[in-house]
Amino acid sequence: MKSGQIDVGLLLERGSRRTEERVLLRTPLVCFKAPRANEGSAETMTAETLRKGVFFFSDRAGTYHQIVREQFRATGFPAPTMNGLGTIEAVKRTVLRTAGAYGVLPGFAVSEDLQSNQFETVALRPPLDQLELKGIQAGRQEPLSPVVRQLFERLESSAVPRAKDR
Repeated sequence: MKSGQIDVGLLLERGSRRTEERVLLRTPLVCFKAPRANEGSAETMTAETLRKGVFFFSDRAGTYHQIVREQFRATGFPAPTMNGLGTIEAVKRTVLRTAGAYGVLPGFAVSEDLQSNQFETVALRPPLDQLELKGIQAGRQEPLSPVVRQLFERLESSAVPRAKDR
């Protein structure tokens, strides 16, 4: 973007109070697991129980890892084992086939899987952070091209409202 060859970028990050970026959608960061008969309910799992599992992410390091580390630190437990797999689909496949595996992905990446009961949400207390997909315009403040404006409008209209926004 700094070179001027790109007019706009998309950034998925923790929610912030900065106002210079256009927030296109908000989504929770979701911890999930495959439903298994021999494991406890996802609703009754404690930090101590969860710590014994392995957490899988699409990225090898970064914000999601940091959020989970902070989550466990806040409950007084050390962080669990964490692995980055490179893609959202790799996380889903690994969680489906591995006992004791938990996935952590943006809500929009697993919403259909959760609705079809392929996965179940693991309720963490406190809940994981909200993420924001932001449109960031290059240094110049020229009007957005029609195609970029249409993309932004589609993303904004496809967003599922947060509970406190409803």
